[in-house]
Amino acid sequence: MFTLGPHYLGTPVTINVVRTFILTQQLTEADTVLLHPANFDALALEYSETYRETLCDPYFLLGVLVESALDQSVPLDRLLALCNDNRSHRLALAEARFIPTDDSRLIHRCGYCGSFTDGQGKLLSESDRNTHLKLLRLRGHPERVDHVHGECCTHQYG
Repeated sequence: MFTLGPHYLGTPVTINVVRTFILTQQLTEADTVLLHPANFDALALEYSETYRETLCDPYFLLGVLVESALDQSVPLDRLLALCNDNRSHRLALAEARFIPTDDSRLIHRCGYCGSFTDGQGKLLSESDRNTHLKLLRLRGHPERVDHVHGECCTHQYG
């Protein structure tokens, strides 16, 4: 991991300034942009006013994590990039955000309650369930699923 900055960009830190910084520095999904806590709060307020919803936590812009520097190691009105960020919480976020490629696998769901199952109707583990959810989001509609008799609802199928 190495750092870029802190950079002073000569203007207040806005969503567009952060976006331009990410594009100019050619940051990737393995990188993180850190902001002074006051700048991050202002960015969250701008986001809320612009999009009429609260800033999601964690906040990714162009695939790059943007977060507040909790230890205030970033001066006010400056941006710091952590390239190839390998901090433990960052790696956990990257794993949670993993978007699988669509391998056209058939997704099985219980025909009664809609729970994700395998081909024999057994419920999936939490990680397999999350992978199936990400696949469905990736594919969009219509959803391509096979409805099976799930063990979760065996009593429903007289």
